[in-house]
Amino acid sequence: MALVDLHAHVLPGLDDGPANLIGALALLQTMADEGITTVVAGAHALDGQYNATAEAVLSQTEIVNQALVAEGIGLTVLPGMELFLSFDLLANLRAGRVMGLNRSRYLLVELPMREMPLFTERALFDLMIAGY
Repeated sequence: MALVDLHAHVLPGLDDGPANLIGALALLQTMADEGITTVVAGAHALDGQYNATAEAVLSQTEIVNQALVAEGIGLTVLPGMELFLSFDLLANLRAGRVMGLNRSRYLLVELPMREMPLFTERALFDLMIAGY
């Protein structure tokens, strides 16, 4: 059975995931050993601490996939981002600064841990109306 992980911080140097390519490959080898065949990277974006860009995620995804092939690790990494809910999330999506899972219209949206912003319902509604 093939397993897909839709939210893993596996791209090196972008957030609280592995610091370098060696660490990323070790993590991905463990995931492959557990039966995972596809991983969607979930690099943090717009959260004020880690602010990966779509361009950086795409670049790192390509580097990691090339290394996976070279190392014979049977797993594929797809680009993705964990998008912190903010007033300007939709504008950032439209501008291409951030992206959905595997560049799709499906989003992984992170809410604040301590409180629900008053604009949450409206922001999610606006994303849905825009086709996300």
